[in-house]
Amino acid sequence: MPEATGPDEPLDLIERIADCTARGDQATAADLRHRLAVAYLNTNRLLDAAEVAEEELAYRLANQDSPGARHVMSARGLLATIYERLGQPTEAVEQIDALVDAAGRRGIRLLVAQLAQLAGEILYDANEHEEAAARFRVAADAYAESDQPVRELHNRWRQADALRRAARAAEAVTALDAADRVAARVTGDDPDARWELASLDLSAARVLRAAGRLADAEQRAERAVRASTTFDHPEFTAQAYHVLSAILLDLDRPAEAEAAIQQALAVLPDGAAREPYLEVLEIARQAQSRPDQAEETR
Repeated sequence: MPEATGPDEPLDLIERIADCTARGDQATAADLRHRLAVAYLNTNRLLDAAEVAEEELAYRLANQDSPGARHVMSARGLLATIYERLGQPTEAVEQIDALVDAAGRRGIRLLVAQLAQLAGEILYDANEHEEAAARFRVAADAYAESDQPVRELHNRWRQADALRRAARAAEAVTALDAADRVAARVTGDDPDARWELASLDLSAARVLRAAGRLADAEQRAERAVRASTTFDHPEFTAQAYHVLSAILLDLDRPAEAEAAIQQALAVLPDGAAREPYLEVLEIARQAQSRPDQAEETR
């Protein structure tokens, strides 16, 4: 069957699938279903894309001893993308987890790392933080085996942050300790490394604050603020000051907290949400018995 020379048209593909099915050529029909699902995805017909991709995967799984077995991973990857676009994170991660297992059996550790990180990101965004932490740990371990310390560091601190969000403070500190050990092997010689080291400090401040280790949390927040001066990312700087101000409030130092949140507001980009920062400013002023000025922040 000749290759298409331009973008696939769904109607044409549907007709060709019907023809192949009538002739009993299920392998070619499965190839065409993959292309049809992609065409539907590209035109935002997501439910149609999912239905066709599911049909393709069912065929691939039932015929894994055939030459088409190599297409199982491609079919799962397509379905994961479709499910994510549909807002179905559980279904998307189910496909990605199957891909992780397949890549692991084949010893492709770097692919395991990339896929597990993707699953962690999807679950984190879906507020499934404990499950996200488990995927970030798998990704970090696989990156460690692949000698990718910067990417390992990214997933270690993401694991710690996800555990914090899951209210697993002690486990978050343990994950943070692992991230700090990786950080000791990472130099800030390139932008990616500097970003991950700064992100680690910001995450560490949040994790240690949640664990009640406020003095340590303050030190890490201050480090995040200092690190933010090495790259141009005003929103990160604002977040670092915001976390520092919250820690200072916990330490009953409202004047310093007010100064820190004012620094955050000074660098916060236009269009960024200001309400969380103004709330901290109001609390800091209230704590200094300045209710009139606190009201002015609204």
